[in-house]
Amino acid sequence: MKTMFRYLSIGLIFVLTGMSLVSAQVGSPNIIDQTVVTLGDLLVTVNATGEVEPLRTVPLTFGMVGTVSEILVDEGDTVQAGDILARIDARDLELGVQNAQISLQQQQVRFDQLTSPARDVDVAVAEAALQAAQANANAAYSTAPNSNDVEIARFQTELARNQLWQAQIQRDQTLGLNPEFRFSETNDPESQEALLNSGLRSASLGISIADTNLTGTINDGPDMSRLSQANASIVQASIQLDNLVNGPDANDIRLSEIALKNSALAVERAQLQLEEMVLIAPFDGIITTNNLVLGELPPGNQPALELANTDAFIVNLLIDETDIVKLEIDQPVNFTLDALPDAGITGTISHIALTPALASAVTAYETQVRLNPTEESIRLGMSSTASVVISQVENAVVVPNRFIRLDRATQQPTVTVLDENNRTRQVVVTLGARNDTQSQILSGLEAGQQVVLVDDVVLPGALGG
Repeated sequence: MKTMFRYLSIGLIFVLTGMSLVSAQVGSPNIIDQTVVTLGDLLVTVNATGEVEPLRTVPLTFGMVGTVSEILVDEGDTVQAGDILARIDARDLELGVQNAQISLQQQQVRFDQLTSPARDVDVAVAEAALQAAQANANAAYSTAPNSNDVEIARFQTELARNQLWQAQIQRDQTLGLNPEFRFSETNDPESQEALLNSGLRSASLGISIADTNLTGTINDGPDMSRLSQANASIVQASIQLDNLVNGPDANDIRLSEIALKNSALAVERAQLQLEEMVLIAPFDGIITTNNLVLGELPPGNQPALELANTDAFIVNLLIDETDIVKLEIDQPVNFTLDALPDAGITGTISHIALTPALASAVTAYETQVRLNPTEESIRLGMSSTASVVISQVENAVVVPNRFIRLDRATQQPTVTVLDENNRTRQVVVTLGARNDTQSQILSGLEAGQQVVLVDDVVLPGALGG
């Protein structure tokens, strides 16, 4: 965009005659335009064009990866802050949130039980559990042998030894060691000896069994496995009862608090992950870009959506280097919109670039103007013309620029004046401030005089306006 106005320095068109200009009589030529020299305020402005743009455009992306399951907006749609714009498939994360919430509830119950005052019924139950554990321990101890069991085992060993002694006596008698004993004619001495030796071996084995039984009876103690379990139950029941009566240990409470906080953080983390599966409008605005496709993954190198903030509008202007030095931040700007020519749109300069715009064909600087709030139906992309007032001259003698000519020979500006006799003459004038339509006359004319354009003056030489 190129600045539409610069100060007029020598932009006056040359008069095609070299004759003297002071009070030169022109006669009564054909008048093609005329006006009255007026007295009024002259505004000196810098003008430029630009399009209405949003104050800002924000790219929106999902925080998690997944297939797009729902698209609720399209390009050009107006949305409100908090509106859901799109979703991706989040069934697994929804289940994760439910599991985390259940774990939190369970941990809360444990914490409440630990820190709540003990009820009488709870104390009674704990005391009963301790008594039961002690009874189990006593039962385990009762499996040890008593004195009667030991005496019986010792008597059995003596009885086994007596049986061996009797067997030995019988063998000796049978083998003839006793002189009064004789074999009968029908007895086989070898068979009789084998039978006697078998009895000795049986008696010896009986002694071994009796001795082993006596040793086992003496050394047999309580059921250690059962006793160990009973002791563990006693410890656990004692701790339970102590916690109920005296309250929990400070360290136990601290550990329970940590576990409860970790469970709450797990729920929060799961919920945050679930929220990242949904795009929500952060402010009121218009969807300017939609890169989503239903059933596909969101684009990796582009935003899923772009949202333009329409709470405020801006217009970016390119101002020529000769005019940019006349502008400053917070300077007021008047706008004329092509679509709303009669609307009084105003704004304020909010930013002036320090470096020129590279895309500009001339040296120009980007200047951002923020539009003031209005009830007018402004839309994005509307074309506008900005006018920045850089100075104002009050009670100035002003003439439209098209009535001013520049003499080729003297390079002086002149105006054709019509007198009361309808005679025209050219008058040299001194110019002051000027804008794109009017110029201030410092000398040569007075308010109320008639100035004209005649057909013998080349019209392209006019200043315009």
